[in-house]
Formats: sequence, C-alpha cells, structure tokens
Amino acid sequence: MGERNDPMDTALKTQDNKRHLTIYFAVYTLVFAVLFFLCFGIHLIANDKSLLNYVDSFNMHYNSYIEAGRLFRAFFKNGLQMWEPNIGYGADIFNSIGGYFTDPLYLITLWIPEKFSEPVFNSIVVFRLYLTGISFSVLALKRGHQYYAAFCGAIVYTFSSCAYIGLNQSSFIVPLYILPLLVLGADELYEKKKPTLYVILLAYFAVASFYFVYMFAIMLVCYCLLKWILTNRNERTVKDLIKKICSFFIYSVWSALIAAFSLLPSVFVMRSMGRLGVRRYVPALYDFTYYKNFYQGYITSYNMLERDGMIGTSVVVFLSLIV
Repeated sequence: MGERNDPMDTALKTQDNKRHLTIYFAVYTLVFAVLFFLCFGIHLIANDKSLLNYVDSFNMHYNSYIEAGRLFRAFFKNGLQMWEPNIGYGADIFNSIGGYFTDPLYLITLWIPEKFSEPVFNSIVVFRLYLTGISFSVLALKRGHQYYAAFCGAIVYTFSSCAYIGLNQSSFIVPLYILPLLVLGADELYEKKKPTLYVILLAYFAVASFYFVYMFAIMLVCYCLLKWILTNRNERTVKDLIKKICSFFIYSVWSALIAAFSLLPSVFVMRSMGRLGVRRYVPALYDFTYYKNFYQGYITSYNMLERDGMIGTSVVVFLSLIV
C-alpha cells in the first residue's frame, strides 16, 4: 500500500512554503531598491534628472501615457471614445495608442491627478523593472530551483544591460517580465497540455507589446523545438512533434483572436509605416569592431550599432565568477 498523505503535514508544508516565499520576495524587494538607488538613483538625484529623455520617452511614451489617462477618465463619463481630435488632425485611438490604452498599469491614472503625471510615469517604469525579477523568480522557483539560485538569477536578469534601454524606452521592459511567464506557460502546454497560462499571456503580450510579439513567437518555436530534441529521446516521434506543433499553433491563434481588438489596428498601422519600405543593406559580417565590443558586455554594456540593442552581463555575474 502507498503512503498516505497526512493533511496536517501538508498544511504545515504549505504554511512553511508561504513563509519562505514572503521572506524571499521581501529580500528581493529590499535588494532591488538598494541596487536601483546605487545604479541609477544617485545619478538622477545628483543631476536633478528623471528617466524621461526628449526623443521617444517624452514625445511618444509619456504623451501617450497622459492621453491614455484622459481616455480612461472620459470612459466613465462619456463611454468608449473611438476618435480623438487632439491627436494630429484627428486619429483613431486604437490605431494611435492602442498598446498604451490597454496597459493595465496605466489604470492608475484614474485616481492620479494629471499634475503628478511625471513622477507616476517614472514610478511605473521602475515598477516594470521590478516586475522582471519577480517574473524570473516565479519561473525559477516553479522549475524547482533553490531560493538562493532563483534570487541570484533574478538580480542578474533585472540589472543586465538589456534592461537599461527600457528605462528610456518604457515599452521595451514589457517583454522582459512577460518572457519568463510565457516560457512557463509554454512548458505547461508542452508537458501538461494545460493551455490557459500560455493563451492568456500570449494574448496580453499581443495587446501590450505587438512590436515584440513576433520576435518572441520565433524564440518560442526554437525553444520548443530544442526541448523536443533534447528531452524524452526514447519517446520522441515525428507524430508527437506534429501534435505539439498543431497544439501550439491552435492556441496561438486563440490568443491572436482574443487580442484582435488591439492587434489588428496595430498591424494595419505597421503596414502603412514608411520605414517598412526602406531598403537597408545588411552585410553577412559586420566590421571587426562590432564583434570586438562584445567583450565589453562582460563588464559593462554595449549598444550594438547604436540601434537600441543593449547587450551586457550584470556586474553581479562578474563578481560571482571571482568568488
């Protein structure tokens, strides 16, 4: 006969796990606050600066945030507004700021006066960076890693150079905290055939950051293909691969249909953008300097071709290697 689970023992283990999780996230919050202050806060305070730069951060993200707040407040007075005369010579709202209007973090503008928009916007940017570590922690702990390992990974992930660009391009942080959860959802669909988390996160991602969703779709295909190649070699069959491909395709289509109210306007806008028709020369190999500067990323950061492509490893990793 198998061993019976003692309900009291199970309850005690659950309480113990909750206590450990509470301590874990409290420590992460404290360390995040200290590191953010040391990495960015001192510079911002000493030079009387904010996280807004004049180009995309102010002209696009900040103004869209303010407009989203106005639309949220107007929704409860006048209903859903589809056309905004104050955008240029007048524009469709979802075509112009759909991703901002559907961002749940911007709902805070319902209760915050517009005169406090700048500090609140900066706080949202910092909170998004904070969420990247939370998201990574959830993935690591769900996979059975120890608290210390998950904590180190979360700090490295959050303060890597890839996240720095998100301080100026606030929407670029969204993929960083969605990716770990999306991978977790893909794992559940792949291993347990549970699609709920995958469908919800992919739909949210398509709404919140259409700009990146196709890139992540390619990454997920590669991830699942490698997972199929490297695991369960004895049970691996072409029939099984076809089933998994069909499963991911069907649930991805479901996600796209859920997000269609925001996704389709974004697609139409991108198709009309002039930059899509611009031809660029992309060499098979870049200049030697491009590859040489990759080493710079091990101890600091490197902006590839000055195209907002930040690479680099957190200094925490460098110190850990020494220890």
